[in-house]
Amino acid sequence: MSELPKSLAARQAERRRRQRRRQKRNRAIFLLVCFIAIIVLIIVAISSCIHRLSSKSDNDTVEVSPTPITSIEPTAEPQALNGIPLPSEENDLLKIIEAADENGGVKTCYLTFDDGPSSEVTASILDTLRRYNVKATFFEVGSIIKSNPDMARRVFEEGHLIANHSQSHNYDNLYASESSFINEVQKAEDAITTVCGEAPKMKLFRFPGGSYNAGDHASEKQTYKKTLADAGYYYIDWNSLTGDAEGRTKNAEELLGYLQSNIDTDYSAVVLMHDASTKKATAEALASVIEYLMSEGYTFKRLDEIDYHPSSTSSSSSSSSTEITDEEEYLTDDDEDYMSEDEEYSDEEEDYDSSSSNTSSGGAILATQAPGSTTRTSVDGKSVTQRSTQ
Repeated sequence: MSELPKSLAARQAERRRRQRRRQKRNRAIFLLVCFIAIIVLIIVAISSCIHRLSSKSDNDTVEVSPTPITSIEPTAEPQALNGIPLPSEENDLLKIIEAADENGGVKTCYLTFDDGPSSEVTASILDTLRRYNVKATFFEVGSIIKSNPDMARRVFEEGHLIANHSQSHNYDNLYASESSFINEVQKAEDAITTVCGEAPKMKLFRFPGGSYNAGDHASEKQTYKKTLADAGYYYIDWNSLTGDAEGRTKNAEELLGYLQSNIDTDYSAVVLMHDASTKKATAEALASVIEYLMSEGYTFKRLDEIDYHPSSTSSSSSSSSTEITDEEEYLTDDDEDYMSEDEEYSDEEEDYDSSSSNTSSGGAILATQAPGSTTRTSVDGKSVTQRSTQ
């Protein structure tokens, strides 16, 4: 009887050993499966990272060059746009606009916006321009175009001109050297070409801070004007402004008043405004600015739409402004016959002599000075107008 319990105990002990071995085997299998799964996940994660890095490398628009750009490629065989002088002849576009005024051009307003594009302010400005069917010129910063390409593309697609306002708008970087200046201009031009899908027809630059020979980096700017001309670029400042970057912050009503106080409504106007993210008052004032300018008889154009007519230098206009006092220059052979002392005047000749006696006392014909001649100059960034009156 005692052997049965011992045999039963042995079997139970053997069963427990097999059960423990089975549990160990199952744990080992489970750990192996977990290890394999972890390895697979690591491989997948690494592969995904490599793929993303490869895609970013292929699609990234930033070009890293081991050496800086040392020249701006000029436009091949440049053509005059709307008949205006080539940059090699005159690349100050404000002077070209003033010459167009003096030669009978239509009084025009060129609205310009600097330092954008920004999401809210530029969008609001575009809405107002579309409502009034007005086209404008936007001087955009290359780095901001890159961070907000959709808004820059909207500016272009709605028919406005995008022009170059440097890559960084950082004075110390931009004006540090000619090579730095060239790099900034070229990178901004590349950004404009990318969002527009084509190179601009007019290569146009506005100096951050203006091109005036005063203030910080004044001498460098004068040198870089020639750099721009050699590369086929025009540059332009302004002759009126709303003051949205002058002194204290102004509201919409004050911006309009500032413009009214400094604009010369007898001539074409290049109006400086800004569409940076902080210039909400500019967007709010734009409708009243446009309505005021319309009331003053302005039409609106982009800066690549200048109505330019070269000046004429005909000899007739020259002679009409010169006073001649020598009577003999006005006598023909027939006139000399009339003045002969040996010949009697007929009734017809007497009538002729009587009508001729209405000239000045010496018989000279005095020319009348043509009114309306003007001279416009720029002094420390301000437009000065001089007129000769009758």
